[in-house]
Amino acid sequence: MIPPLLPPLRDLNSELILEINKKLTLPVKCCCQTGRGVSASLASYDRYGIGVKIRFCLQCGTAYISPYLGEKEIAEFYRDDYQCIYGRAANSSQVKLRQSKRADLFSQVASLFFDVRRFGDKFSILEIGSSFGVCIQAVSQNLGIANTKLAIIEPSLEQARGIAASQKNIQVLNCLEEVSDNSLNLVFCDHVLEHILDVKYQLKLIEKKLNHQAGIFVFAVPILERFMEIRNKPYAINFHVAHVRYFSICSLSILLRSAGLRVYEVTGNCTREEGEGLFVALSSNASDWHCRNLSNWIHLVPLTEPPLFLRLAVNSVIFMVSYLAIRVSRIKNALRLLLGSR
Repeated sequence: MIPPLLPPLRDLNSELILEINKKLTLPVKCCCQTGRGVSASLASYDRYGIGVKIRFCLQCGTAYISPYLGEKEIAEFYRDDYQCIYGRAANSSQVKLRQSKRADLFSQVASLFFDVRRFGDKFSILEIGSSFGVCIQAVSQNLGIANTKLAIIEPSLEQARGIAASQKNIQVLNCLEEVSDNSLNLVFCDHVLEHILDVKYQLKLIEKKLNHQAGIFVFAVPILERFMEIRNKPYAINFHVAHVRYFSICSLSILLRSAGLRVYEVTGNCTREEGEGLFVALSSNASDWHCRNLSNWIHLVPLTEPPLFLRLAVNSVIFMVSYLAIRVSRIKNALRLLLGSR
C-alpha cells in the first residue's frame, strides 16, 4: 500500500481504504463538462493512500477525482467514514470554535451588502453544510437583523437532528428544492462546493433561490493557486478522497458564470485561511444594488474568464507546479518514513 502522508491515519485503516477503493466507479467530468478538454494525470492516490485518480483539465483548470463515488456511496461515506477521516467526532469543540471564527468572516462580507434598517420585517439566511449549526447562529447575531429566518442543509442526518433538537429557530431542510424561488437574502457555505458531485446543478439552484433584489452567495473553497501558501505541511496533503474536485480561479469563474452568477473574490485585510479563496456571488440578473457600504479593509475583485490561449498557458503552469509539488512532497514523506524507521 502507498505510504500515507498522515501517519497514523486516526481511525482510518487498511480495510476502510480497500472498501473505499472498490466504490470508486462513477466517471466524473471537469467543471467545463465539455468532454473535449485535454486532461492530464495529477496523482494516482490521495494523502491517505487511497487509490484515487486525480485528473487536471487544461481547458478550464479544474482538478477532479475520476472515477468517484456514486450518490448512494457518497451518502454512505459521509454517514459512516467522513467523521472518521477528519476526526471530528472527538474534536467537536474545536470545530465549533472554528465555526464561530468563520462566522465573523462571513458576517464582515455580508455587512458590506446589507443595510440592517432595510430588513426590519424579514431576512432569510441559508447555510449549506452546517456541521454543528454554530456558524449560522453567529452570522445572524453579528448582522443584527431582526426577524431573521434561518435554515440549514446538512448531509449528516445525526448532526441535522441534533441541530433541530437544540436550535428551535433553525429550519432543517433536505435539499435546495424545498426553498422558494427568489427568496434568500444570504446563502453561505464553508468548504462545501468541493464535496458536491453535480456542483453546476447546485449552483444553478442557488442562483434560482437568491433574491435578485437583495441576495448574495458567500463561500470559501480550496484554490489550487493558493496551495503554495500553506507552510509546514506537504503539498500533496491538500488532495484527498473527501473532495470531488479542486478549483482554480479560472475554473471557478467559468463554473459560476455558467450557473448564471457573477462572482467577486474577496481580498484586502479580511482573514481567510491559507490555501483557500473567499468569494461572493450575485445573480447575473440582479439589479445594481450590491455593495453599497464601501470598506477600506475588504475589496471585491471581479473574476473574469481570460482568452483561451491565456487560459491554457496559466492552466499549464498550475498543472506543472502542482505535479512537481506533489511528487516532491511524496519523496520527502518517503525519506522521513525511511529515516524514522532506522
